[in-house]
Amino acid sequence: MAINRHITITIAQGSPLSEGFQLDTGNLVGILMPDAFTGNSLAFEILRPTDGAFLPHFDSMGQEVNIAAAPSRSIALDDEIQGLPTRGFVRVRANQIQNQAAQLICVITEF
Repeated sequence: MAINRHITITIAQGSPLSEGFQLDTGNLVGILMPDAFTGNSLAFEILRPTDGAFLPHFDSMGQEVNIAAAPSRSIALDDEIQGLPTRGFVRVRANQIQNQAAQLICVITEF
C-alpha cells in the first residue's frame, strides 16, 4: 500500500514561482489546486546542486514539461513528470497568472 504525503507550497504574491520544496519522501504523483488559482498551467524547475540554480524540467523530446491547471481540481501526474528526482529540491512555476494574490498549492508525494 502506498503512503501519501501532502506538502503545501506557496506562490508568493506578485511572483510566478513557488518556494523550493524537497522531494525526500518519494515520487511526485499529484497536485491539488486551490479555488482561487488564476494561471493556466504549471511547470517544474529542478535545483542544480553545483551552483544553486533552478533549471526548467524538459522531457526526452526537448519540450518543457507543462501541465494544464485550473482552480479547484486534482491533477494526477504520471508520464508528465518522468525524470523528476525522487530526492532533491523542486519548485513550481505558474504560467499566465492573472491574480496578484498569493496562491497555495498542495503537492502529493507517494512512497
